[in-house]
Amino acid sequence: MTLYGFEVPCGRNQLAASRRKKIFDIIAPYVMSQEDIDAVAERTQYVRDIWLESMANAVRTMLYSKLQTRTKDFLRRFFPSNGLLPTKKHAAMIGLPPNTSILDR
Repeated sequence: MTLYGFEVPCGRNQLAASRRKKIFDIIAPYVMSQEDIDAVAERTQYVRDIWLESMANAVRTMLYSKLQTRTKDFLRRFFPSNGLLPTKKHAAMIGLPPNTSILDR
């Protein structure tokens, strides 16, 4: 989300697929074990593309459904800079210096 804001890459074209992969590559180390990441890598490109597309569609549903208000409140609470940087407290929890994005790594 930091890369594209509310423009979730849900399309079936190559650009959207590459954006989803970029997002996955950034987020995966924070939420998945190395074993899980390896399991994803072992699948065919077709299966990985479908899985990442379903992830993007789930995110879009959260952002544009009745949960939209709650989702925006959540983002504002934990990422007050419009989704770019986590709060100092939450950055410290994942080992980031203040005013730093995971993209800065």
